[in-house]
Amino acid sequence: MWLLDTTTYTLHLEQDPARVTYAILSHVWDQPLVRERLSPKVRSCCDYARSQGFKYAWIDTCCIDKSSSAELSEAITSMFDWYSIAAVCYVFLADVPETENPAARWSQFGESRWFERGWTLQELLVPQRNVFLSKNWRPIGTKKSLSKTIETITGIDEDILVHRRPLHTVSVARRMSWAQFRQTTRVEDEAYCLMGIFGVRIPAIYGEGRHAFVRLQEEIMKSIPDQSLFAWGDVLPFNHVGPEGIRLPRVRQVPLDELRASEGAYLLASCPLDFDGKCKDFKPVSLAALSSMLGIPPLETPTHVPTSHGVRVTLPIFTLRLPSTKTGWINVELGLLACQDSYGRLAALILSAKDTTSGTYLVSGYKYVGMSSHILNDVDEDLLELAPVVYVAMPYSARCSPLYPRIILLQPALIARTIARHSGPLTYHNICITHQRLPAGSARPNLAMGPL
Repeated sequence: MWLLDTTTYTLHLEQDPARVTYAILSHVWDQPLVRERLSPKVRSCCDYARSQGFKYAWIDTCCIDKSSSAELSEAITSMFDWYSIAAVCYVFLADVPETENPAARWSQFGESRWFERGWTLQELLVPQRNVFLSKNWRPIGTKKSLSKTIETITGIDEDILVHRRPLHTVSVARRMSWAQFRQTTRVEDEAYCLMGIFGVRIPAIYGEGRHAFVRLQEEIMKSIPDQSLFAWGDVLPFNHVGPEGIRLPRVRQVPLDELRASEGAYLLASCPLDFDGKCKDFKPVSLAALSSMLGIPPLETPTHVPTSHGVRVTLPIFTLRLPSTKTGWINVELGLLACQDSYGRLAALILSAKDTTSGTYLVSGYKYVGMSSHILNDVDEDLLELAPVVYVAMPYSARCSPLYPRIILLQPALIARTIARHSGPLTYHNICITHQRLPAGSARPNLAMGPL
């Protein structure tokens, strides 16, 4: 790790960063920079750090030789650790004046570009101490003193910001949602800037495009037993209509080629923006708890294995009959995920396009037409009492097409005591779900829109 001497402005190589005390800078790049050039920003950072008693500072624009692919790759995989062991992180806000009141509505602090960048997410979360500095290098406040304001700006819980709660206790979907509106210069950095937040490492391969985000998710599923990773995209709404029962949504099946063109048809998301809407409210539940909710034998060893056909996963699967036309019905296969929202509803993936030979599925495959006149009325009274809270129509996300909802939210008791009664025993199944859209010219599995 290269460090900058704050007095001589020269680089110093430190083999073990944990042995030295240093300040670290977080900022937004405002112009192309050359490593050898001592820019006013670099000089000002060194001067400020020296005034606070620091001999060394780390600044990405001059402490990483970006012409060296090996050094750049090392820096990308180590940056989370470097920010975590720094004594202090100075957050330089070039677009915020020193007279700013950060808590004021529409403040320049809240509108700063720094809150919009991908890499600054971990630079906010990881350091033990952040000091926010104005464009004139005057202190605005610390992460601790501004935690309520920063929570409002970013949607990140105050307990996470001030390290009262460990980062690993937050669901995968919620962590992803923190990055949904953040931007990076290189599309691959959408994935690379999130590695440390999930405690995983993937090689940096610039030029791979959005496949980097797919690789990130594959590594997450290997390391974190949290199926909220799959619970992104639009939700098929159920409406409660009073003591009579629950109004069912009406759907129609869509052609397979049309479905394949939809980004919501695959198990893994294409970018952080897919994790918007209600995704942030999902929390994982243990497989033992899920089995207990559904009244089925527990699963000892779940499967989440990427293959050439897709991701092989182990899910409880059952069939739900939904109205398709004014006179017809359609059987929709659902794969229950081990995660639930803040109302206790379980997320179920809508499965479609099963290949009769390989067993490969796509997700979704049904267009939401509207609410039908059909009522699910053979439910217990206690379930209906929950219905005004747990069955609500949800707004569609901005990223995924509203034509193809991916998720149905169901109260566990309704599954165990009503739906499962009509669809046969509820058990775990090993299935394969196509995990990403194949690039043009790639071979595809021989999927067929067979009966479900």
